Amino acid sequence: MKLPEFEYQEPATVAEAIGLLAQLQDEASLLAGGQSLIPLLAMRLARPAVLIDINGLDDLSGVSVTDGRVTIGALTREYMAEESETVAEAVPLLAAALPLIGHEAIRSRGTLGGSLAHADPAAELPAVARALDAEFVVRSESGERVIPAAEWFEGYLTTSRRPEEILVEVRFAVAEPGTGVAFQEVARRHGDFAMVGLAASLTLTDGTITDARLAFSGVADVPVRAAEAESLLLNQEPSAELFAEAARRAAEQLDPPADLHGSSDYRKKVAAALVRRGLQAAADNAHERLLPMIDITMTVNGAPRGGSVEARKTLADFLRDDLDLTGTHVGCEHGVCGACTVIVDGRPVRSCLMLAVQAAGHEVTTIEGLSPDGVLGPLPQAMRDSHSFQCGFCTPGFVMQATAFLGAHPDAGEQAIREALSGNICRCTGYQSIIDGVLLAAQRSSADVGSDR
Repeated sequence: MKLPEFEYQEPATVAEAIGLLAQLQDEASLLAGGQSLIPLLAMRLARPAVLIDINGLDDLSGVSVTDGRVTIGALTREYMAEESETVAEAVPLLAAALPLIGHEAIRSRGTLGGSLAHADPAAELPAVARALDAEFVVRSESGERVIPAAEWFEGYLTTSRRPEEILVEVRFAVAEPGTGVAFQEVARRHGDFAMVGLAASLTLTDGTITDARLAFSGVADVPVRAAEAESLLLNQEPSAELFAEAARRAAEQLDPPADLHGSSDYRKKVAAALVRRGLQAAADNAHERLLPMIDITMTVNGAPRGGSVEARKTLADFLRDDLDLTGTHVGCEHGVCGACTVIVDGRPVRSCLMLAVQAAGHEVTTIEGLSPDGVLGPLPQAMRDSHSFQCGFCTPGFVMQATAFLGAHPDAGEQAIREALSGNICRCTGYQSIIDGVLLAAQRSSADVGSDR
């Protein structure tokens, strides 16, 4: 499907864009990320005479915090908001929802303001905006208006923005201390529009719920707040029974549409399940966010790395989740399988049995550090040559254990290698080829030493 013909305008300033809207009114459409508008054009569901491309208006992009409010420019790309530390800390519910929008390629171009102006009731961001009582700032030649989220969404793909107005920014209140969040949804596959979605936020003070926010997507032509369930939750202590009753009341108020993906009754049941799960997840998240954080620094693969962690976080989780060194695999998480083995100060350790705070100030080497610039080191190369892997899950642990062992015992024989690797488990039972690979690395190392003499 190809796009229909249209006149293309590319204003250099916000004022110029507003002037075009004032002149063209309903004959024009604004092009931001284009991830919704361009498919509508291709399917002839939208036929503007003029397309106003505002992607060059850098003034409409960015994230800032002022007076307890986070302001996000309408042209801020979704991936930028997803990666923003400010958004993660100050608007955690938005941060939880952003990774669920489409796929990475969509978020690379899609904009926060574009999604909210498009106002698809099955999308994630409208539910977040409704839950958090966001404010929409629109501008025209007459000046600016601030529109609360409760008044922004008027119907299916319809907002209260007038044809001559442009959305310039969206404002969110900074989350209160003790706030936990969750965004839950059921979709046919990851990245699809959800059949039902839920934005959930709970604030706990001394173990009591002092603020509760629930907003659904996919159950009506606009995002829907579960006001009765929210009222029930206030001044109560979190419990499974309380959350079950809140779920019952929230679903009872819904009258979802039916389509080929699910009946109205099915969607109500899904909505109730999401409330139960979402509230529990939000309560758990609130408790986690109240835990004290400890700043740590260490040397990882020759470079200084650091972060803020809970005391309970293991070194394995810190390497994987905080530093994105996912070559360290997590299997049993109680020190049996050896998949998480890394080297700390030259010694092999189970990273699932060592706290991240305990590694502060030490030197850590992971599987990534053995092959800098993508070039395999001697041991990984020898194991590759010996086909010393099958599914590969256990491989990093074996490589790290063998690296530490050969570093201390370069002339080791087969029996010594077997004993050194006996603490690592191969689920595919491919032990002989692993032994062969390590033995080959030892033999090559000895040969290299001999040739240098």
